[in-house]
Amino acid sequence: MAEDSHVATISLVENGIITQQRALETTYQTLLEKFSSDANDRITIQQSIAHSIEGNQAALTRLLTEHNSVFIAHIAAAQAKLKALTITAGVFFVSMLCYVGYDVWSKFN
Repeated sequence: MAEDSHVATISLVENGIITQQRALETTYQTLLEKFSSDANDRITIQQSIAHSIEGNQAALTRLLTEHNSVFIAHIAAAQAKLKALTITAGVFFVSMLCYVGYDVWSKFN
């Protein structure tokens, strides 16, 4: 009797699997037919997406180039200010060194 219920359970599981497999095959076939009929639409959509991406890449490249130019100009201005500050500080310290050197030299003479 246990074997009969075991066989019945196996049979029930097999029937369930077969039913699921047929439902999946039907769904697969339906999807395949839909995708086959929509192939031209899909190609058109892919082409429009590709053109959109190319346009966006061109715009992004242009914006990055402009930003890079502004950034380079900002760096050049900062370097010019730093150069002027360095020269001013150098002249000041050399002048101070000369003054101290002259003062020390004049005390020993």
